[in-house]
Amino acid sequence: MMVVAGAGGAPQAEKESRLLSIRGTSQVNGLIGYQWALERTMVAAFLGLEAEREAPRREVDGFRSRTGLRAQAELWSHPTERSLATATIILGSARPHVWSRIAAGYDLLETGVFLGPEATYYASDGYDEWRLGLHATGLRWRRFHLRLSGGYWQASDDRRGAYVAFGVHTRL
Repeated sequence: MMVVAGAGGAPQAEKESRLLSIRGTSQVNGLIGYQWALERTMVAAFLGLEAEREAPRREVDGFRSRTGLRAQAELWSHPTERSLATATIILGSARPHVWSRIAAGYDLLETGVFLGPEATYYASDGYDEWRLGLHATGLRWRRFHLRLSGGYWQASDDRRGAYVAFGVHTRL
């Protein structure tokens, strides 16, 4: 069983005032699935419900909430003791979308922290974006596992720039 909660924002220029605002989105997912443990590889598949809430584009617009189904598949592999390869794909229907990420890493200092490249792709409703960057996976703080990544992103609406992402997970 997996519960996922997330929040983020996208910069948006206001044409009338020339101000930059952040349009926020939050989501929560409840999934059930199964994980197969092979010698150096974990494969998982999940299915469940997703809910999303998006801030209004303008003050006169209301919040937009959506619900739907979500499917997620993951692969985590350690081809060698000090290397990591991951792949994730998510399909959702709350806002019909696909999100995918591939990453590789190497544990340079034998600390369990893998550093390396990552690439993500997102597509929904005539919009798509991709990101290329670097990640640090395996950072720990107390019982939490952390991932920090950053790099360059570009969207189909001609927005582009730097991104920073932070992820955290724990087992209950």
